[in-house]
Amino acid sequence: MKTIGFKHLLIPICVSISLGAGCDKDDDKIFLELKTGSDQTQIKKLISGIEFKYCLLDEAKNSKVVFNHGENISFYFSITNKNDSKITIDGKLINSDFFIVKKNSSNESIGKPWTSVFCEYSLSPQEFNLEPMETLELIAPWNVSIESSNSYFPFCFEQNNPIMPIDLYFSEFTIESYKRRCSI
Repeated sequence: MKTIGFKHLLIPICVSISLGAGCDKDDDKIFLELKTGSDQTQIKKLISGIEFKYCLLDEAKNSKVVFNHGENISFYFSITNKNDSKITIDGKLINSDFFIVKKNSSNESIGKPWTSVFCEYSLSPQEFNLEPMETLELIAPWNVSIESSNSYFPFCFEQNNPIMPIDLYFSEFTIESYKRRCSI
């Protein structure tokens, strides 16, 4: 395990993904994890022609897991359709634990960067359509200014989170009930 100085926060990343390997078929969960002390700063996995990427970004948009105290952290998750046909991702992909941060020692939640999703009421389906080679990027900074809060669709922000005290943290979420619908 890396030694953490007084100026740093360490946030290992865990992601559990449950997805359909084919059209409208559920598959087993796949657990992806960045381990403390490794040189790996992002999770990247290609499953059934869909590339998933998850990482934490510093203020210069570099992926890393050790941050200076008070430095703003952005949570980044992307889905790239590497198939030959369009796919549809249900908006329920973003569940209540999406980008949640917990204390390493106690598993206690200290919060998440966003307060809600799809801020404007709409009767249209809350889903994301990805053409071949198109990428959906979901980015949520821990602290966001009111001026830039509309830049992080579909996330909504009400207030800034407090600066995290120096400690060890982890971020994890599970994507459940993901189904890939094939277009004809």
